[in-house]
Amino acid sequence: GVIAACKTNAAAAGVDDIVRFENCAVKNNPWLSANASDRPSDLLICTNPPFGVRSSKKKDLFPLYRALVDAADESRAALTVLAHDVTLVRTATRNEASVLFSSKHGGLSIAAMQYKFDKGA
Repeated sequence: GVIAACKTNAAAAGVDDIVRFENCAVKNNPWLSANASDRPSDLLICTNPPFGVRSSKKKDLFPLYRALVDAADESRAALTVLAHDVTLVRTATRNEASVLFSSKHGGLSIAAMQYKFDKGA
């Protein structure tokens, strides 16, 4: 499946020892809880979640995007999201996400957006 393909690609790129692929609910990932003792100190969550164009309605995606932001905050991780709807990401991150780059993905205009937890909180 998709996870196996990701692992194969990571191995081919020589980064399989520094990436981890998970197929689970955001709230069930053990590295994303506040008390995870084995979490890397420089954790980056990188995701390509549903855009809401083909799979669901955009309003139904806000809880997912918000869960990603909450997980980044709780685990003190950086978060990078590929998104078609920049406004959705900005709303979920309380206008704290910045655009890293824009591109095309599956015929859609997308932006890679980065959010970093508030280190002062």
